[in-house]
Amino acid sequence: MAAKPGDVMMSNTRTRIFFPAAALALCVLAIITYETVAVRGLFAPPTAVATIDISKVIDKLNEQAEWEIQISSLQAGIQEEAETRQSRLIERIQEVEKMEQGSEQDAAIDELELERRRLEEWARLKQMEVDRERSLMWQSIYRNIKAEAAKLAKSEGYELVLIDDSPGELIASRDANMPIEQQILTQIQARRVIYAANTIDITEKLVIRMNNARTTSP
Repeated sequence: MAAKPGDVMMSNTRTRIFFPAAALALCVLAIITYETVAVRGLFAPPTAVATIDISKVIDKLNEQAEWEIQISSLQAGIQEEAETRQSRLIERIQEVEKMEQGSEQDAAIDELELERRRLEEWARLKQMEVDRERSLMWQSIYRNIKAEAAKLAKSEGYELVLIDDSPGELIASRDANMPIEQQILTQIQARRVIYAANTIDITEKLVIRMNNARTTSP
């Protein structure tokens, strides 16, 4: 039985309506998918953060205690040598004071002045030596804190470790060469953490890890 002209026209019309509707549905689906991905990008998972009290870490480190013993020994040796040098200089001064006035005494006084300057220069160099050792100590401690904090963070799933500087009040001194207001503002600007919960503090874990690593290292 042949289709009537009206039936053919209706079928063509439905076909034309169906295809645009299907295309529209696909476009809507694509837009929804894109927006979903975009929203997920905007709302990324929160970063896992941990904090440390670096003062407590340093105070409890075996490495810091070892460095202090080494530096104290260096300072004691310098102090002993300084006292010996100073005693010799004092003895020489007393000898020169007993000399008769004249060219010989004048030459001896000049020699004493030269010796005094040498002693001052020696003391300055030794002070620099102690300062250099203390600088090496802090560099070593900080380098090891960074390394072990990174290992601890990776093992426990933290992505960021901060130094918690929120504890402690702002302190100003009238003896400082800076207005009190400026002292307070400087401290505020230097702060990086306003609040940190104790639950994210890994200070003790880091100390234990670092001291254990120090014990087992060759």
